[in-house]
Amino acid sequence: MKARRWLGLVALGFVLAACGSIGERYTLEEGAHLDGNQHLIAGEVDLEAGSRVAGNLNITAQEATVAAAIDGDLTIVSTQITLEDEATIQGDLIFCVVGGGDFEQARGAQVVGSVRNSCAEDAEAQVLALDDTGWARRVLGVFGVIFASLAAGMVAALGALFFPHRLRVVQVTAHEHALKALGWAFDPVGRRGAQRVTMPSPGVVVPLLLAPVILLSWGLVALLATLGAIALAQPFGGWLLGRLRLYQDAAPVIATVTGATCLTFVVLSFSLVQA
Repeated sequence: MKARRWLGLVALGFVLAACGSIGERYTLEEGAHLDGNQHLIAGEVDLEAGSRVAGNLNITAQEATVAAAIDGDLTIVSTQITLEDEATIQGDLIFCVVGGGDFEQARGAQVVGSVRNSCAEDAEAQVLALDDTGWARRVLGVFGVIFASLAAGMVAALGALFFPHRLRVVQVTAHEHALKALGWAFDPVGRRGAQRVTMPSPGVVVPLLLAPVILLSWGLVALLATLGAIALAQPFGGWLLGRLRLYQDAAPVIATVTGATCLTFVVLSFSLVQA
């Protein structure tokens, strides 16, 4: 029974490997014919000389080499497109080279219809038109700042709801002992816990077994840094609401959300002006 199970698993592995290899490379061999409109999607597409497609053909691939006879239109989207001498296209050739690739057409390749670079005429032109417009960049930047500020306010609200005691400890320590505030922030267990977390340099190559420890350490640092930022945002938000006479004694969550949102908006606005 065990031998049969292992044999079945091996056979299944071969079948899955064969199915997975279908999408890697597609070759239309010499003498092969495809009837009707076709759509080919693969890593590499090679239409050999002597093959024929009786209809329109759409190709999406990383590399496309065409030496076949196409009775209709040929549309190609690829990083590398090559039309060999034997290629014959009875209709139009519409291509789009992405990723900084090349389009190569041999002298013997025949295209009865028109040859059009759809990327250069349509997609790329539209992208450049939007990117080169100053007001469009500013509008997108302003919306990005607004959404980032609101997201910071939401994160601050969650921190104020789930870690109220830790935020209070950080605030009190920051007021009484400013130089020791960092130590309190890096004390996730209690006041008697470790006062310092030693982080390895990101550029140091560490063994694979230490990778989870490094990831957890960075996550801890990110969490504690977020708590520190929220602790600073809460008194600022309370002061701002008091100055605006909206709340004289605002709730911690409201003050935290207001402070985090306003501080993030101010900081990101400076970067937007510099850009």
